[in-house]
Amino acid sequence: METLRRSIRKVRARRRMFSPEPVSEYQEGLSKFQVSCRRRESVRVKRISGGRAGLEREIKKKMSLEESVCLGSAKLISASKSESQILEASKTLLLGCSRLDTLRTELGLLTRGEWRNLQRSRLAEVSLSDLRIPLVWKQRDQLSELGDNKKFAVFCIIRSGTQVYDTSLISPIDRSVTDLSFSDIFGFSNLPSDFVIKIEVYSHCISPGLLGTPKNWIRKIKSKITTNQKTHSSRVASFELLAETSLTVDDAKDAIECHDLDKTAATATTSAKDHQMPQLFGQICFRLAVSPYCKQEPLMTGSLSVSWPESEIIVPGCFARLMNWKLEIWSSTAQFRRGEQPWKVVSIDSMSLVREMGDKFCVENEKEEHADFICDTTEEITDWVEEILNNIEDYSKWNKAAIDQMEVLSPNMKNELGVRRLRQKTKSKLMMLYNRISSNDLQGMNLQRNEIISRGSE
Repeated sequence: METLRRSIRKVRARRRMFSPEPVSEYQEGLSKFQVSCRRRESVRVKRISGGRAGLEREIKKKMSLEESVCLGSAKLISASKSESQILEASKTLLLGCSRLDTLRTELGLLTRGEWRNLQRSRLAEVSLSDLRIPLVWKQRDQLSELGDNKKFAVFCIIRSGTQVYDTSLISPIDRSVTDLSFSDIFGFSNLPSDFVIKIEVYSHCISPGLLGTPKNWIRKIKSKITTNQKTHSSRVASFELLAETSLTVDDAKDAIECHDLDKTAATATTSAKDHQMPQLFGQICFRLAVSPYCKQEPLMTGSLSVSWPESEIIVPGCFARLMNWKLEIWSSTAQFRRGEQPWKVVSIDSMSLVREMGDKFCVENEKEEHADFICDTTEEITDWVEEILNNIEDYSKWNKAAIDQMEVLSPNMKNELGVRRLRQKTKSKLMMLYNRISSNDLQGMNLQRNEIISRGSE
């Protein structure tokens, strides 16, 4: 009878161990708070202005804030009563220290004068999403119920310059978990074409005394007593670096891709505790989308006159716009404001050739009609040529991001993406209807009105 009772207890214990734990209200609220913080941080980076002095002032302000966050995290760790609170506070402390180191490095570059101040038109916005890391478990752990029952907590730190973010904490992770999936979306602003986004994977072996079995806890106490060790330890959860990888503009694509993880970056402490860390498969899946600002914002606009070689025909008063690696020409400013299509489009790519000829310039492509553009002053010609040359240089630097149209996601919850896309689609239809009315129907109505006014005056 006693043997039967023990068997029933073992079955109940196994069911409790392998049953999925529901997401608590605290964890759900914390996840929403972290997402809102990422969104505010992305907006804050976009609005930084004031040149070098403004950036230095913003960095010092951010350093003071991160120091307060680290201090508050340390106090929260000492006052925490649950394992989840200790893990979250320790993660926040590690993130704050990483941000402080990055901000100090950036402030040193500003002090030494090594800071680059690029125009917004030569920068881009980047989004990283759909992070997924497969795990590797031993065969005996997967098939046998008596396998290793250690549990872990894992999260990632994603950084590029002074923009440092963290993923949500996945805990507990045991042998029943085959891969780590992060639903977070990270948005980076004002990144140059040579940007580097580093992804660092951190892990912590959860104490068996809190989330393990009573037998393991008793065995651990006996071992410490026999070796004359202290039974108390630091409350801070020490997260160890498992692996890392670096992403560039060459890894950008409007689809989920795989990338190798570098496990050699792990510290010596992590190597010594390799048996206490989850085994990674060696790859990471992600979606990296890049959209240069010049694809959506005009680099330069102005009035030009168009002429053709070996011809006396000149079209004066044209409106020109340089955007999305195209020089678009409208016959008038009113035509542009009505939303009509440009009557001439000149492509800009790495094979384009720009010539400056006195009071005019031209952009030559192999399979396009040659045309000259005339400006009123020499300064305007210099400005147009300089912007076009920079645009040609950026075309080769941005690589696939200049050719492909990638959707850059904002750091919002995933259930909000459908609403955002629906709003964009509705807006585009309204704009098309407005353009059609303003260019055709409204023009006819104006003609009828003018005709009625002229008849009444007679």
